[in-house]
Amino acid sequence: MSTGLFVVEPIRHFHANLTVMKQFYEWPKTRMEYNIFFKEVFRLPDFWSELRKKLTFGLVAAGGDTAVKLALW
Repeated sequence: MSTGLFVVEPIRHFHANLTVMKQFYEWPKTRMEYNIFFKEVFRLPDFWSELRKKLTFGLVAAGGDTAVKLALW
């Protein structure tokens, strides 16, 4: 669980922001449009601060999970 949360949360965050971009812009067709599209996903407001919060959540959940396992061991 601990590694899963730390890996999956950023992917889910990126996918959620990609979905927001797809609501307002059409899906890119060329390589240059893909480059611009993904750069703009990273430039969405609060992208990095929300990612930081989700990584912190994953780290705390991983720490709690490990602490419980070590306590029971």
